[in-house]
Amino acid sequence: MKNVFGIKQDYQVSENNIDGKVFLTHKTPKEHEIKFNNNEEILNELKKKTTLPLALRVIKFLSFIISIIFIGGILRSKVSISTAYKNAPYFFYIAGICLILGLTLYIVEKSKLRKLVESEYFKETLDKIEKDIEDAKQILGIPQDAYSLDVLTFTYKENDQGERKICTSRLFQFINLDLYAYVKDDCLCFASVYEVLSIPLKSLIEIKEINKKASLAKWNKEVSYNAPEYKQYKIREANGILFIKPYYSIIINDPLGEFEIYIPCYDIDKIVQLTNLNIVKE
Repeated sequence: MKNVFGIKQDYQVSENNIDGKVFLTHKTPKEHEIKFNNNEEILNELKKKTTLPLALRVIKFLSFIISIIFIGGILRSKVSISTAYKNAPYFFYIAGICLILGLTLYIVEKSKLRKLVESEYFKETLDKIEKDIEDAKQILGIPQDAYSLDVLTFTYKENDQGERKICTSRLFQFINLDLYAYVKDDCLCFASVYEVLSIPLKSLIEIKEINKKASLAKWNKEVSYNAPEYKQYKIREANGILFIKPYYSIIINDPLGEFEIYIPCYDIDKIVQLTNLNIVKE
């Protein structure tokens, strides 16, 4: 069974090469694709303006690490702080200098970000991007009340026996795409600003629980993953990677083939509301 949003490792990682391309029904005109590519380049340039040069980012990181190590060593010592200062005053000097340097670079970086966010150019850029998104939604026929939800995509290897192994990254299994989901013309539709995939409702069989841990590349929601509305899902974070359990598979049996779609636990209720499918517990 193929995954609609699965990507064979031979291909470049992008929505254009997903295995479920057979369900493609609408595509954004080329001129709008160019607009979005230009917008992405503009956002990347703005991001560069808000970050410190690589050398300073490394210095900031090392400054905080060194200060933490030295301060931790001072606090763990079995003598009083005054005695520790008399015995090794340079520990205090190094810790203080590194902490001040790290904080200074952190403040400079945040100041650059604040200035950019408050600038007219930034506001005009966001307004333009928002207008381009709304234009694309209108062209693709995406309704205003469409759900925004995450769909799990991944790259995989396939051996000679047809067995597939996820190999997205050494750090995480899945990249969670932020897509629109809605029902239209008796189809469950998944859309980005580039294209729409439409799967006939009659081809949807069930939603199957996968009672395993999954690691995700990022968090797409406007509120934090540990906000009250997401507490029940017990989402965990470590080194920027998110961990969830369980996740779900929408089983599809269509004349075009047998497929599935992975949905994270925190968005599966939206799929249930759209399709009225039953969830089969593992």
